[in-house]
Amino acid sequence: IPIEIHNLITPSIAEFKDALTELNWYSLISSTLQMTLIATGIAISTPIILALILPRVKVQSIILSFLRLIPIPITTLLILLINTPSISIGALAIGLNNIGVMGRLLRENISESNDKIYKSLISSGSNIRVANMYANIIPQSKSYLAYSAYRLDVILRETTLVGAVGGAGLGWQLQESISSFNWAEIILVSITYILLTVLGESITS
Repeated sequence: IPIEIHNLITPSIAEFKDALTELNWYSLISSTLQMTLIATGIAISTPIILALILPRVKVQSIILSFLRLIPIPITTLLILLINTPSISIGALAIGLNNIGVMGRLLRENISESNDKIYKSLISSGSNIRVANMYANIIPQSKSYLAYSAYRLDVILRETTLVGAVGGAGLGWQLQESISSFNWAEIILVSITYILLTVLGESITS
């Protein structure tokens, strides 16, 4: 099948100026950052809470695998069936998927660690939840939070997917600009995403 290559469309300076003035950059950037931070909070905290409430590994594995296997756009579409697009909905969709990723990491680290402290606490009369927290979860806090910082960068990029199916922020604006073939807006929004990603990587490192 022959490949047909077209000339690139280069926006004019006037189109770039219009894009800079027409778009509400503060709202787009702030909503994207809010979505990222909320989703990161959901993804980081829920596996720990789940490990404390449901210390049984098999039950955790079923829930985490289910959340991890559903793609973010599909999760967003399912949530949007009963809700209107918003920052919270986008953050929830991203957070649910990343709960599965962070939960799997936490579970694997716990399974590879030494269980002597856990057995000692159980034998001394501690209940399962207390023993699980002090023997399994707390010792993994440093590596878990270090990976969480990396995951924040990934979640920032995933806000583009949420925008593509009717979310909010820069991802939504990127989809709108692509639909209208506004190349000046597409380029400026993409550059903004790149700058936010670089800034996020420098902070988390």
